[in-house]
Order: sequence, then structure tokens, then C-alpha cells
Amino acid sequence: MFSGLLFCADCGAKMQLQRGQAEAYVCGSYRSHKPGCTCTIHYIRRELLMDLVLTDLQRVLSYAKENERDFTRRAAEHGDREAQKALSAQRRELEKAGIRLRELDALFRKLYEDNALGRLSDTQFAMLTSGYDEEKAELTQRKAALEQALSTAQSRKDNTGKFLKLVRNYTEVRELNYEVLHEFIDRVVIHATDKETKTRTIEILYSFVGQVQGGDPVRKSQYAKKLGGRAESIVI
Repeated sequence: MFSGLLFCADCGAKMQLQRGQAEAYVCGSYRSHKPGCTCTIHYIRRELLMDLVLTDLQRVLSYAKENERDFTRRAAEHGDREAQKALSAQRRELEKAGIRLRELDALFRKLYEDNALGRLSDTQFAMLTSGYDEEKAELTQRKAALEQALSTAQSRKDNTGKFLKLVRNYTEVRELNYEVLHEFIDRVVIHATDKETKTRTIEILYSFVGQVQGGDPVRKSQYAKKLGGRAESIVI
């Protein structure tokens, strides 16, 4: 049901379902014992996760319907902040890529001239330009991807309307299923449990709008054997 939606907060790996006495999700890197992996288990029971996600989805649906104007304003502000951060970083990278591509063009012209005038042999020319060709191809591909990402970030203002349209299609959600999960949720990020405070944070990012603030945060507690007491999970 959660296929492709769950991610470890620390290493970014996908969470994997682990079957045993109780079904649970664990960090994919930790479970695969990859060489050099220092990540922890990030264990969370499937039953608890289902409860957290359903309760938070009900909160979001209720809030979006009852406070549509406030929801639209908050979502727009969040979208603008996230878009500006993405745009700023991507524009800087795009600018660097453009500068490097121009440098490579100048270097290639210089090498071509040296080769034409006999200052550089054909073998030397081929050896030197092969590295430039590879770098240029990678930069050109990255430049195209950045331009697409910038275009997408700039069009995010329409996303709040798309989410509200999705909300209006549902009167209520009483239980989770694959369709509802993948329609409403973009990703769920699982943080490791803090052993001192016995709390764990769950980030739920909704389709089109990311994190949704409004109403009381969802909290669920459950007995954790390894911690010798109850641990609380908090959705943000």
C-alpha cells in the first residue's frame, strides 16, 4: 500500500516492509547492510503508520474544507517559500553550468585551432577533447533538467487549486486504501526515534501542496519494548 511513498529521513533510502510478529517498515539501507552504511533501523509498525496517516489525512481534509480561504493562503505561502528556495539554488547551478559550457566551447575552439595549425597532433587532440565532450554532454543534460525544474517550480501556484479540487471529490475518508494514499500523498518521511525524549517525527507531504499546517498535530503513543516504555509519534 505504501509502495514508493516511505523514505528514511536520515539517508533518504526507501523504507521496506519487514514481516514478523508485527509488520513494520525499516530503513532500506539499514536492512540491506550496504557497505559503509551508518543509518539506523527507523522501525515503525505498519499498524501505527496506517493510523497516523489516516488521522492526519482526516485532519487535512476537514481543515481544507472548513477553512478553504485560510488553507489557500497558507498553502500559497508555503509553496512560494519552497519554490523560491528551489529557484534560488537551481538558478545558481544553472548559471554555473552556462559559464562552464561557454568555457568548454572556448577551450575546444583553441584546441581545434592548435590541431589545425599543427601545434597539436590528432592523437593529442582526440585525447583532450574526449574529456571535454563527456563533460559538455553531462552539463547540457543537467542544464535541460534544471530549466525544466525551474519551469515546474514557477507553475506551483496552480497546485493549491488542484489539491482543493481533489479534496472536494471526497466527502470523508474512513479507511486507507492504495488509491486514496497515492492520490493525496506525495511522500512520508520517517525520522528515527529520539531515545531520550521517546518521540519520533513523521513528515507527511501532500500532493501539490507539501506539508499542511492547521488544526492540532496528530500524536499517537505506543509501547516500545526497546525503550522500556511508551513512545510518542508526532506528525508534522
